[in-house]
Amino acid sequence: MEKYDCSKILDYSHERYRMCKAYGVCKECPFGNLDIVCTSINDVTQEHIDIVQRWSDEHNQPERPKITHEEYAFLQAFRMTADKYLERKNGCMCLVAGNTMMRLRPSMFRFIREGETWPLGYLLKLEVADD
Repeated sequence: MEKYDCSKILDYSHERYRMCKAYGVCKECPFGNLDIVCTSINDVTQEHIDIVQRWSDEHNQPERPKITHEEYAFLQAFRMTADKYLERKNGCMCLVAGNTMMRLRPSMFRFIREGETWPLGYLLKLEVADD
């Protein structure tokens, strides 16, 4: 997983939201020890960015991706056979079962990077995204 750069507003917002969810109680939050307001995006200072960046670096664990309803339905259709997995190879998304490989639309399972392999059983446990 790539490291977030909290000097970029989207990365900062994402990581600040994660940090807020992780603590839940403002007194425990790194912002709670300081006399600064964390709720307004308009009042972000370098100190805010540094705090969130430090927290992000310490808590940078891969987030579980979400799959679409269409992807989930596709996986359900193939779940009966064991030893199936998905992989992205040469820019194509492929379903592999034994010696058989089926090419899928490139837009499916975008979170799977080139050369990665994901077992179907694991993918079926992922949360389905709300459309």
